[in-house]
Amino acid sequence: MIIIHENNELYEWPGFQPPQSISTNLPPDSQYWVRACSTVSGSTELAGYVENGELSISFEALKDQEFNYIAFEQDGDTNLYMALNTTLTEAAPQLQFQSATGGDIGDGDTGDGSLARIAGTVQIDGTPAVRDVLVISNETGSRKVLAEAASEPDGTFDITYPNWIGAVIALALDNYGDPFAPETTLNQGAIIHPTTPNGYVFEATTAGTTGTEEPAWNTGGNTQSGSVSFNARPYYRPIASGPLNAEVLEEGQEPEPETGIEATHIRITIMENQGSTGFKLALSDIRVIDTDDNEVSVASASATNWATNFGIDKALDADPTTFWSSSDSASLPISAELVFSESVRIDRISIQQAEGSNRLSRALKAFYLETKEGSEADYVAAASYQDLPAWTVSETRVFDVE
Repeated sequence: MIIIHENNELYEWPGFQPPQSISTNLPPDSQYWVRACSTVSGSTELAGYVENGELSISFEALKDQEFNYIAFEQDGDTNLYMALNTTLTEAAPQLQFQSATGGDIGDGDTGDGSLARIAGTVQIDGTPAVRDVLVISNETGSRKVLAEAASEPDGTFDITYPNWIGAVIALALDNYGDPFAPETTLNQGAIIHPTTPNGYVFEATTAGTTGTEEPAWNTGGNTQSGSVSFNARPYYRPIASGPLNAEVLEEGQEPEPETGIEATHIRITIMENQGSTGFKLALSDIRVIDTDDNEVSVASASATNWATNFGIDKALDADPTTFWSSSDSASLPISAELVFSESVRIDRISIQQAEGSNRLSRALKAFYLETKEGSEADYVAAASYQDLPAWTVSETRVFDVE
């Protein structure tokens, strides 16, 4: 029976027998989970196992196609094996794995302490993700892990490593956790996986001791085992990016920190104006600028309050004679949300006060910004601006996001 893994769900082909076996060089005294990720289509993925040195995935499903193969020992060991950019053929139906964890960190082609750096963002369906990120030297026949770090809660990582200035591959790994074991004490937050893979891992939402037998895992909600409650979440395939050319640092040079904030949404919340008790705001222009000094195109926008014919769109139309205004009966705070068509790195925001001296009392005195990555993510604080001085008619001010 062949197990096919696609889009984090498992499917079975009962009765199908592979016409040709695929041998590997993995030690035959252990079993390994194997994932084969297409280098052409990131959504194409097959999963199986290696037992007695042979891969369970159908040769017909793999042949003449380039895949990245990643193998984990089933006993929960942290050993990781890879066969990257590999094409199986009728003439060569063997997989030659290399250990990604057995080499000494720092081995490479310079040996003189030269430093290099890569930086990026890990996202799952547009949402920032915390993942272990491995930097692997892209040297055929002797690839090694150069460095390892975890991405931040906003998904960003910035890794500097020595003794290698060649191309690298960045590999982001989800936490597969430990295999389920009966009568085992677990802390809250512990991650475990079923002994029979089902495309999910399970996080302990309460501390306690597991039951005497492995439970029937509920992939749509809560699973109880002994005194431990588990919640299911999809186990995402490893994400490989590369080959990448790293930034080579001169001797004594420190890596330049990334500026700005990566986001798909920004929310502007106005807390206080310059004294108006009637209409609360009058903004003729709002623009978002990225770290490359480009104005970011807004795909959609909404606001919590506006006067008839004076909606948030009037602050986005590049017309200084129109403006976004609240209704006369509105109360602060008032918020506006801007949504971008893709993730951007926001550097600053430009705001212009509306024409007319009679509207200066509506000008901003205090507001704050929040951003998020992906529509399902929660907003996080980005910047706050307090006690702003009085504005002049049609004045434009620029506010740094960081």
